[in-house]
Amino acid sequence: MAASVIDREQNKRTLKIKAHDDDVNTVAFADSSSQLLFSGSDDALCKVWGRRTLREDRPQPVGQLSGHRDGITFIPRKAMHVI
Repeated sequence: MAASVIDREQNKRTLKIKAHDDDVNTVAFADSSSQLLFSGSDDALCKVWGRRTLREDRPQPVGQLSGHRDGITFIPRKAMHVI
């Protein structure tokens, strides 16, 4: 399914990618630089996207976090700690 990035100041979609094979439930930026983006889905994957290299026509994540047993419904901003 698709994930979109919206510019809230201009109320305009700036990016739409096919991010997962199942419903996308959550999207979060890693920090205020907006260069790293996380997406979580019902496919139980958290994907990491790099804005500098991301293309709509050929989206490739820079990383993927697997091992979740259920779908991911929330990714807190600045969730940089290993638990």
